Order: sequence, then structure tokens, then C-alpha cells
Amino acid sequence: MTPRTLRKFQLLGDTISEAHSDLALFAILRRPEAFGAWDVIVGIPWTPKKMKGLIGYVSDLLFDRLSKAEMMTMSRIVLLQPDEETVDRLVTRATPWKNGIERLDRDFLIDDMLILEGYIFINRVPSETY
Repeated sequence: MTPRTLRKFQLLGDTISEAHSDLALFAILRRPEAFGAWDVIVGIPWTPKKMKGLIGYVSDLLFDRLSKAEMMTMSRIVLLQPDEETVDRLVTRATPWKNGIERLDRDFLIDDMLILEGYIFINRVPSETY
């Protein structure tokens, strides 16, 4: 992931946060099953009725802001409830990195998935939950 693409994701997180003040987590993760592609993780309260609209909103932003080559490195968009245990596990594996971005530990298991690499751009998960 290039510094320029990381910056684009940071700005995407800011845009989503401005539109959805309840955004608790915005991150990207790379798993071996995705063959080098990245999962976009959005931690936000959602209901089944709201899910399609949120995924469409994030997808539209990705298409608007990323180049075709960058889009080809995306695997999927994952919505998580901010109070899910998976979110807690992610944020506890993050450390401050550069320019307000947090970097996840490399090569760790979460919910039986190996995470090769990851970055957190928005982390508003209350620290008392992890």
C-alpha cells in the first residue's frame, strides 16, 4: 500500500465520519485468502435495513476516490457493529504509526482469520471496551 493510497483512505475515513458521526472504526486489512487484496472495514451501528445503503455509500466513495488500479486491490467491504468483539480485537492490535494512522500487528489471527497487514484510519472505539 503506497503512502498516497493510505492518505486517500485516511481522507475517505474523514468523509464517512462527517456524514456518519456514529462511525467508530474505519480500517483496511489484508488476508491471504484475498490473494493480496484488501478488505475495507467499517465499524458503524447498522441494521439489516440500513446495511445495503451503507455498503453502497462506501462503495461509491471508493469508486469516486480511488484509481482503477487501486480499486483492483480491494476485496470487500465489511460492516461491523462497534461493540462486536472483533472490533475490540482489532483495535487492541493497533499501534500509532504515521500521520494519525494506526498500524495493526502483522500476521495475527482474529476469529480464525490470519491478518497479514492492516491500517486503522478512524478509531473511536471507547477504550473501556478493550
